[in-house]
Amino acid sequence: IKTNNPYASYFDFFSRSGTDAVSPVPPPVFSASGGNYESTPGNGYKYHTFTASGSFITSGSPHNVEFILVAGGGGGGGCNNSAAGGGGGGGMVISSGFTCGAGTHSITVGGGGSGQVSHNGVLGTGNDSIFDYTGTGSSTFTAKGGGGGDGPQVDSGGGDGGSGGGPTGAENQSTQNPGIPHITNYGNSAPGTGGGGAGASPPGTGRGGTGQPAPGYEYPIVFPGPVASPLNPYSPSNNHYAGGGGGYSSGPFGNPNGGGGAGLPSDTGNGNPGISLLGGGGGHAWYPSTATGGTGGDGIVVIRYST
Repeated sequence: IKTNNPYASYFDFFSRSGTDAVSPVPPPVFSASGGNYESTPGNGYKYHTFTASGSFITSGSPHNVEFILVAGGGGGGGCNNSAAGGGGGGGMVISSGFTCGAGTHSITVGGGGSGQVSHNGVLGTGNDSIFDYTGTGSSTFTAKGGGGGDGPQVDSGGGDGGSGGGPTGAENQSTQNPGIPHITNYGNSAPGTGGGGAGASPPGTGRGGTGQPAPGYEYPIVFPGPVASPLNPYSPSNNHYAGGGGGYSSGPFGNPNGGGGAGLPSDTGNGNPGISLLGGGGGHAWYPSTATGGTGGDGIVVIRYST
């Protein structure tokens, strides 16, 4: 039934308009790519895991994004000295989430530091992991590499880093990312007892500090496959990162919670490496004088968002 009203369209007796309706255009859906692994494990999130540097590429409408950054662990000290120190675990950052817009965002994954060769005095500091966000409100989020452990030579101490290298290295992660409300920094200094500092706690006598748990970033999700299996002893819940390396008298472990390498308390040989992709500090070496501290474990960057 047609109407003579010039300001309205015709309607039939079912009250359906004959006007060509213009449907609102839905906003573009957020999407992202990048990383060495992309996974959707069924917990409501999609994960992008960077085990090497690359780009996180986003498009569509802004979306809330969370992440962890783990820097490379420091190398262990090398010296036939009872004060030999383990490498500090890499500094760690956990973000509770921020609004991520479209863009190409640079990701840097920090490698572990070199183990110290006995008597050369060079500390193997780990490398930083960085998320360089280039969208609206651009920010650079940084996790600092772990401090290198020392022999020590000439009574020097371990290096400063995200967590300090043993002995006596200071942490500098707490000064990073100032004024960013969604960021929590993790790092600890090393006391003078040999063990490297770590994300969650300072070390005990000789033993590396405990790594920081990151619930929701369990290893089978972050890097699936057989690489996860050897890591089971390093965390009771498969989500600890940035453990400190073992120093003198640490026994057989660096720190089992977070990937710190074992020190050698009274044996011959090179220090054990920190666990790669966990940012663990390397363990200290012992005899002979040419022994080398364990290398620090490489870091990792994991970004996730709800699906």
